[in-house]
Amino acid sequence: MILETERLILRPWEESDAEELYRYASHPDVGPITGWAVHQSAEESRQVIRTVLSAPETYAAVLKETGRPVGSISLMTGARSNIGLPDEEGEIGYWIGVPYWGRGLIPEAVREIMRHGFEDLGLVKLWCGYFEGNLKSKRVQEKCGFRYHHTAENVPCAIPGLLRTEYVSCIPKEEWAAGQAKKPVKAAGNAAGTTVCRFAEEKDLERVNELRRQVNDVHVNGKPEIFKPGFSEEMRGIIYEIFRDPLKKIAVCERDGQISGFAVLHRVSRPESHIRRALEYLDIDEFGVDEACRREGIGTCLVGFLREYARRNGIGRIELNMWEFNQGALAFYEAAGFSTYRRYLEMKL
Repeated sequence: MILETERLILRPWEESDAEELYRYASHPDVGPITGWAVHQSAEESRQVIRTVLSAPETYAAVLKETGRPVGSISLMTGARSNIGLPDEEGEIGYWIGVPYWGRGLIPEAVREIMRHGFEDLGLVKLWCGYFEGNLKSKRVQEKCGFRYHHTAENVPCAIPGLLRTEYVSCIPKEEWAAGQAKKPVKAAGNAAGTTVCRFAEEKDLERVNELRRQVNDVHVNGKPEIFKPGFSEEMRGIIYEIFRDPLKKIAVCERDGQISGFAVLHRVSRPESHIRRALEYLDIDEFGVDEACRREGIGTCLVGFLREYARRNGIGRIELNMWEFNQGALAFYEAAGFSTYRRYLEMKL
């Protein structure tokens, strides 16, 4: 599951996030106030991702402008909660790195998790708690509509031998829904909108072709000696061939019902040879985002969707190739977690 807000992508944690997790979890002002110990190494952070942050409904809060995690948020339902809830209720926990305090990012993430819990998961009540002294967390809960419920004394936490006082608040679904009904509707273009990634249906292909034409225009401008201008019937027909190919898939990203991004995937199984080991990977043949929607998280959401698809299918690697002139695309891919491992060179004569 991948969720999106105006400035954040909420996606599952990955082991490759260990360095970023350590960057923030090693700060003494982050963990102890929320009940867990300061991380001592990136390897410890990696282990936490494996054992703690891999739990269901636990999300890395990824800043859209960098593509990197800056905090974490989770929704623990029923017996998974820390306060012994029934199955139809959930508890929200969160933290964010010190450099991002005071920017309203955690309230933004909490509001999306509340929506997800009430609307998508059908929960009837949500809870939050904060330990004594954590006034920042208290303010987050107040901003998001939670109301004080009770105080719990001598509460154990993830720091061995330490007992804390916890203040617990909650919000029922009907109270949350009433608050949503009172909110003003934002004008078009100001809202982040609802973003959904899925695999394409045949009815989507002409819209995908519109985006493919935009990608081709970028290539024509960058390498006119290689790419032909326009978008021929042959190029238009290729997407239908891809759609029928059992080894390929077309992923699309919708923003408020309009397809705003796409990716063409090819599952490659390369057999062992006398010089290379056998390798299976997901190759991104094509990737594009509507020029009117760039820098709005569409591409990041697509990459997250592809990662989740690869993971579910036991594929441990995603590859793509790109043209050197497209430095904007390179910056995006690197922020999304890709790294260069080979290059194609040319010598013009």
